[in-house]
Amino acid sequence: MPWVRFARAYTSPVCTPSRMSLYTGTYAARHGYTSVLPVHQGTQEYVDFSQQPTYAQLLQQVGYHTAVTGKW
Repeated sequence: MPWVRFARAYTSPVCTPSRMSLYTGTYAARHGYTSVLPVHQGTQEYVDFSQQPTYAQLLQQVGYHTAVTGKW
């Protein structure tokens, strides 16, 4: 079985930047979410994952079944 080794980890005082980094495999400076999601601040803006594919989306493209769960 292949292994993945994470050599470094970065975090933020709010969950959105770290969560998006885990979903997309990119740093906050690249994915652009450096604060709380806009929807939590009362806007109708949403995250467009077609512009920033997640690991789950990439796995689905090669035949895996994926699911998502939330902390709430």
